Amino acid sequence: MVIPRGAPVSAVVTWRMGKGIGGKSAKFEMAFSSVTVNGKTYKLKGKVRQEGRGNTVGALLGSIWISGKSAVIVPGQTMTAITDEPIPASA
Repeated sequence: MVIPRGAPVSAVVTWRMGKGIGGKSAKFEMAFSSVTVNGKTYKLKGKVRQEGRGNTVGALLGSIWISGKSAVIVPGQTMTAITDEPIPASA
């Protein structure tokens, strides 16, 4: 394994939309920039979009008082990024 599980990754939020009325959920996109392996930083590329769960009841009722859920990343959630430069197996 070249990149161990739990290696620190840097990313930037590139777009976001807050939760809305009528059951609309929040959404955001993140672009990966780097990963640190054994104290050395390597470039990454790729992005991920995260969406909160909508509130179906609010959407069905068309209620302006019921909003959707926040978009969150939970600990242990798996995401995919691609290395943008070689990482030696001895890193």
